[in-house]
Amino acid sequence: MHEQYVRAVVSIKILKPRPGIREPTTGYFYRTMTAKLNRQRIATQRWDFGNGKKNSRDPIGDPAPCNAPNLARFQINILVGEVFWDPPFPIPPGYAPLVPAMVTA
Repeated sequence: MHEQYVRAVVSIKILKPRPGIREPTTGYFYRTMTAKLNRQRIATQRWDFGNGKKNSRDPIGDPAPCNAPNLARFQINILVGEVFWDPPFPIPPGYAPLVPAMVTA
C-alpha cells in the first residue's frame, strides 16, 4: 500500500479447524476465516466469516456474523474503473474511465 498505483488489497486468511468442537447439525468442525480490505487513505475493513468468530470461546452461542452467501454487509465493492482502466492517481473530480467497446460496464 506504499505504492500509489496499488489502490486496493484483499486478503483472506483461513485458519485451521478447531479440534473437538463440531457444528451440531452438520458435524463440520468450526473454522474461522478472516477477510481484510485495505484501500488507499481509507481505514482497513475486516470481516470474520465461516462458522466461528476468530476469538470466540463459544462458537455455538456466539457465531460469526458472516455465515451465509450474499449478505450485503459483507460484500466488497471495488469500482471496476479502479481495477481495469488504470485511472490517474489521485483520481481527478469528474473522471470517467474509457470502457473498451468489447466490455460491458
